[in-house]
Amino acid sequence: MFFVDDNLIGNRKCFQRDLLPALLKWRKRHRGMPFNGQASINLADDEPLVHRMVRAGFDAVFVGIETPDEAALSECGKRQNLPRDLVADVRCLQRAGLQVQGGFILGFDSNSASTPRRLLEFVQKSGITTAMVGLLQALPGTRLYQRMKAAGRLLEAGSGDNVDGTTNIVPLEGPAGFRASTRSCCAGCTPRARTTSASGRCCGTTTRRGSRRG
Repeated sequence: MFFVDDNLIGNRKCFQRDLLPALLKWRKRHRGMPFNGQASINLADDEPLVHRMVRAGFDAVFVGIETPDEAALSECGKRQNLPRDLVADVRCLQRAGLQVQGGFILGFDSNSASTPRRLLEFVQKSGITTAMVGLLQALPGTRLYQRMKAAGRLLEAGSGDNVDGTTNIVPLEGPAGFRASTRSCCAGCTPRARTTSASGRCCGTTTRRGSRRG
């Protein structure tokens, strides 16, 4: 069962006071239904909470890592991921019994030709079982949208689906270079990762359990 909440610990007090106790009580009478959800990487700072989640039945968590590049994290305002040892954080969650599924984004202005390789190295070093790699999109109403529009780098409204193989931003490295780097990254996530040659679409990577996300 997947809890559709962008960040289970966004309201940590409510999560600890209301939801977790109810799940722990329910778990005493029910077995065999694992829980999954989304949380920010700073969940790793609270090991007692992580262990309570595992006792309640959580066996996986999806984390928006976005990128191992600190410059790109600053660019997108992902402050909770800075400054951190992200590999150590992932391993902390894994040691507690959580399979970590990571969300990543390609297409930040601060990305370089080495970004796909470093992203792959991060996935492999951390032991993330499922890497969902998407392309950056500028959505209406966001500062990114306004910045790209002002710079003349906005192509269209954007689909809102960052794993459909499209971006509505003109990348600094050019469309051809961007597609090539995206394909190389997605193809290297695992031997069974799926891409499409036309768009560089990354549909997801195969987990050790044989399932897919994205």
